[in-house]
Amino acid sequence: MRAMGGQDRVAAAKTLAIEGTKTEYNPGQDLKPDQHDQTFAVDPYRRTLDLASARQRVQQRRTPQFPYYQGQQPQEQIQVLDGAVAFNLNPSGQATRVGGDAAADRRLEYWHHPLTIARALLQPATRVTSVQTLGMTRQAEIATPDRTFVLTTDATGQPLSVASRVAHPNLGDEIGRAHV
Repeated sequence: MRAMGGQDRVAAAKTLAIEGTKTEYNPGQDLKPDQHDQTFAVDPYRRTLDLASARQRVQQRRTPQFPYYQGQQPQEQIQVLDGAVAFNLNPSGQATRVGGDAAADRRLEYWHHPLTIARALLQPATRVTSVQTLGMTRQAEIATPDRTFVLTTDATGQPLSVASRVAHPNLGDEIGRAHV
């Protein structure tokens, strides 16, 4: 908490916005087995987290960098999480609820930031276990009501990453990691 400005400052944060560009990989979804390097260019990317209400909105434009079955045109996407409900918005703002693992996946993404994990530490149901020093870093397991995460910090306590393990139908058990 000290490295992020202290408990009062972490508790006072209401919104987190992450903006930029990225390359998005397509693991397990490539059209041909030998084309494992198919990617999407994402520009712009904006992820907004409502920390007070634990909601999230991701708005992005994805452009395939390979011959894609839907064509090469950019795809506008708006994906929202509101509590346990996941839905998408079309360009005119119409909402369509999505099922399956979408809500759980989006909730997992919500927690993959040091500020959201720090705020989780303020909740009575969150537990910290397995604190250990590994070379120049420290790690702790953070057990929230959703799942357990591993927070890695440098020697000063500055967050470096938040990781979690998930089962993936194509890749098996994988570690999802968000670097700061």
